[in-house]
This record gives sequence, structure tokens and C-alpha cells, in this order.
Amino acid sequence: MSAARTARTARTGPVRTGFVRLLLAALAALALLLSGAATAATATAATTAATTAATTATAGTATVTTAITGLDGTWACSVPTGYVYDQVSQSTQCSSGSWTAPRFHLRTPVDGLTACTSAPGFVYDSVTFTYGCSQQSNVPATTYHLRTPVNGLTACTSAPGFVYDSITYTYNCSFQPNVPATTYHLRTPVDGLTSCTANPGWTYDRITYTTTCSIQPGVPATTFHIRVPVSGLWACTIPSGFTYSATTQNTDCSYNQGTPSTKYLLLG
Repeated sequence: MSAARTARTARTGPVRTGFVRLLLAALAALALLLSGAATAATATAATTAATTAATTATAGTATVTTAITGLDGTWACSVPTGYVYDQVSQSTQCSSGSWTAPRFHLRTPVDGLTACTSAPGFVYDSVTFTYGCSQQSNVPATTYHLRTPVNGLTACTSAPGFVYDSITYTYNCSFQPNVPATTYHLRTPVDGLTSCTANPGWTYDRITYTTTCSIQPGVPATTFHIRVPVSGLWACTIPSGFTYSATTQNTDCSYNQGTPSTKYLLLG
């Protein structure tokens, strides 16, 4: 009996030992996997915190989204999406050799910032020339005074979601010294506003001529009495989603003064 028990122990001992080793190896692998997942989660959280998206503001009908702020105020060898820069320096840190390459001082675009580039969602109301933004020695470069587009702002460019009701000429927006450039008085579209442009998706019921909207000083240009399209409105155009139930001929919608044009009674 003792000999038989000893024989069984001798046969099963190595099997148990092998099983224990396999179990320990599996537990070690599982612990390593869980540790890696925790590290990745920590890294992801840190990255997310460092690149928190900034606020979105509505100006008129245009949406302005500012950049992420994690890199604001830092120097970098390139400008990532969502940032502008307000200074350039030359450094060997951004080259693969002993020569110098431009390095950029990153900034989050905000209202009132003077930057070396314009930014999506913003306009600018003046341009200047400075060596601080130049990537070439002793060659001045353009800087832009960024502005969030709002009703009543006079800017160097128009803005999506806005119209403008007058054009003026000033040196503030000129890219050529001593040559005046156009500026635009931005307006939030409202029913009944007379503007220099028609508003997409709306219509207009009258065209007039004035030098206020002219890009050539002293030469009259068209202006539009913009309207929110509704059924029963006599309009110069048929906006998307509408048809018409009647027409009339008059000079209200004419691009050639005194020439009759068609007006439509909207239905929709």
C-alpha cells in the first residue's frame, strides 16, 4: 500500500508543479496587461487635459470657435491647427543641422490679439508691418489685429453669417503703403435691412443704387433690401423651399436702372 501511494505521488507531483507554474505565469501576464491599460488611460487623460477645447461663441449668425489652449504661449517648430503665432525667431533647435530655421510663438486666437496670421472664424480691423513676424532677415511682414465679428464692427474683410451696409477706404487695411484699401461695416442680417449684399437663404424685394456700397469711389453700386422669405411676399428672387403664385413687372428688382424686371409673389 505504501509503495503504491508513493508511486502515485511520484506520477502526479510533476503535473501539479507544472499547473502551478502555468497559473502563476497567466496571473503575471494579466497583471502586466492591466498595468498597461491603466498607463494608457492616464496618458489619455493627461493629453485631454492639456488640450482642452476652448469656448465657442456666437456672433450674429456666425459661429466662432477659439483654439485649444494647451500650447498657448509656447515656442514650437510648426503651427498646429487651431493656433496662430505672434512672433518668429530663428533657431537651430528647429533644424536638422547647424543652420537656423524659424520657430513660432504659439497663441490661441482671441479678440484683440495682434498675430502674424489671420484666423478662421475671425476678421481683422487693421494690418501693420513688423520684423517680429518675419521669417526673412530685415524683411518686414504683415501682422493682423484679430477681431471677433459682431454687428457694427468695421473690418478689413466681410464675415460668414454677416452682411455689410457700407464700404469705406482706409490705410488701416492696406497691404501696400500709401494705398487705401476697402473696409466693411458688418451687420447682422435682419428683415428689412438695406445692405450691400444679399443674404444667403433669404431674398430681397428692392434694389437701389448708392455710392455707399461701391468698391470704386464715386461709382454707384447696388444695394439690397433684404427680407426673410414668407408666403405672400413680393420678392425679387425665389428662395429655396418656395415657389410663386403670381408675377409682376416693375423696376424694383432691376440691375439696370429704369429697366423692368420680374417680381414674384412667394408661396411656400
